[in-house]
Amino acid sequence: MRLIALMFLLTAGAVSTPAQANPTAQSAPPGAPSAAANAKQQDCVISGMVVAMAGSVPLKNALVTLHSVDDHSRSEITIRSEADGHFLFRGIIPGQYRLRVERNNYVKQEYGQRTVTGPGATLTLRDGQEMKDLLFRLIPSATIAGRVEDEDGEPISWAHVTAYRSSYSNGKRKFTTAGTNTTNDLGEYRLFGLAPGRYFVAATYHPGAAHGGFDEDFDYNGVDSLKENYVLTYYPGTYDATRAQSITVKAGEEIPSMDFMMRPIAVYRVRGRVVNTIQDPKHVEHPMVFIMPRGGAIESNSITFGPSNEVKKDGTFELPGVPPGAYTIQAMIHSGEQEHAVSQTIDVGEADIDGVQLVISKRSEERRVGKECRSRW
Repeated sequence: MRLIALMFLLTAGAVSTPAQANPTAQSAPPGAPSAAANAKQQDCVISGMVVAMAGSVPLKNALVTLHSVDDHSRSEITIRSEADGHFLFRGIIPGQYRLRVERNNYVKQEYGQRTVTGPGATLTLRDGQEMKDLLFRLIPSATIAGRVEDEDGEPISWAHVTAYRSSYSNGKRKFTTAGTNTTNDLGEYRLFGLAPGRYFVAATYHPGAAHGGFDEDFDYNGVDSLKENYVLTYYPGTYDATRAQSITVKAGEEIPSMDFMMRPIAVYRVRGRVVNTIQDPKHVEHPMVFIMPRGGAIESNSITFGPSNEVKKDGTFELPGVPPGAYTIQAMIHSGEQEHAVSQTIDVGEADIDGVQLVISKRSEERRVGKECRSRW
């Protein structure tokens, strides 16, 4: 069984060119640590195998990716598994890493992951350690397919269809995105690469998308002035998340004909102003506004309606295309590593809402945030 060794060296901000020579007799690449430095810190090795869960059949061309937890400036290193399923990393600097494996038609898996949707674990390497015989058993991914139609039975193209997995947070049930795709000209969608489990499927559609976003003569902004419009719709055809029906898929299973209808409903605008009373030169971002459904067993994550949730320079904001319902509206701003947010509940009935005022102050909800937290918004 022949292994193709991929030599690499992680440095603080750069990755050396993989070695091509015999690993037992190779010259040091440009910029490599001196012999004295190598004596102090011995490189490590990681090797293993990728197989299919059923029958332990070796999987070729799985992408195996290693990235450093200690230094995010280091580039990720990705190699492919060989025909016999084996992979090999050499020349790894001691430290903490995350290791994941991906392949078409299989569910992505991380080192230390106990369930298909659970978190992975940190892999810690000491000086000169050789971590061998790692085994990744990949599960075949599932697919949900169907068609999105309008109220007349016509196909809706360019609709964005998303598979949500439900979870609980602070005693509330929330949706997290598991996969997304766009309908074709026949209104058909395919949500593939899903882990086995239970999903809720929903679609959004902006009429301007029917032009592919390339028609300069089309007034996309004018679409937001419609008194009736398409809103987030859950299978089998409801915009109320509490009435959504779940779809359960098994490993490798494809469930077709999950068709549902979208119909335009009355929508309204929410207008107001954000007042920022925090005087801090570290402010580099304008406030942002988010509106989220509330009051049900299921609460979606940061759903915003309309083309933008940015606040204008004078502090005013306008959120178009909001259907009737109970909502939480939130304003947020970042100050260095601090996040300040203020929330208010509103009820949208059969009219626009004006005069919402959100005051951000030191007494607002405050917490430390990093890049991962900011990316959620």
